[in-house]
Amino acid sequence: MGLFSCKKEKSSETIYEVCGYAPYTTESTFDYVYVSNTQDTLAYTLIVTGDTLINGDRFSILNNGYTSQYIRCDNGRYFLFEFGISVPGYERPDGVRLFLYDNKSVGATWADTITAVASGQPQIGLLQYTILQQGGFRTVMGHEYANVIGVRQDASVLIDSTVHLLGTIATYYYAQDVGYIQAIAPEYTVSLKNYNVK
Repeated sequence: MGLFSCKKEKSSETIYEVCGYAPYTTESTFDYVYVSNTQDTLAYTLIVTGDTLINGDRFSILNNGYTSQYIRCDNGRYFLFEFGISVPGYERPDGVRLFLYDNKSVGATWADTITAVASGQPQIGLLQYTILQQGGFRTVMGHEYANVIGVRQDASVLIDSTVHLLGTIATYYYAQDVGYIQAIAPEYTVSLKNYNVK
């Protein structure tokens, strides 16, 4: 869905942080359309149901009726919390993914590491992020969005000290004051149809 520039609004009692590229305030809704390469289509809605503390950090909760996503921003950086997986033959611990910066230029990159154990063998996955667009416009489902950031996510795996490229996972686009507007992957596209930020 993986968001940008955070600003702070102060009241006499509480400090609220509003994230420009993740305006995920409670009761906000975001309607998306998923289309596969075979033209299978699925419509779904993400609803911001509130927030929660995870390891001392406050994350917004986005729920699609079945599962939840946990997103927060901090000083121009945007994070996604992922719960770990533990099934027979495979284990992956909880992780926090830095999926977006709102202050990096086109061409800037950063990386993340995912560790897991499969069939008793340690595995290391590598995620590489590259800024493809910083500002400007993008039209999604007939709506033109301004101040858009595009970031490509590539994956590779480390085996016996050798990096093996797996390819591009997706390119994600985020619009200021809206958030996640589109993902273009090799096998599918997800596009924002409507939204209501409270």
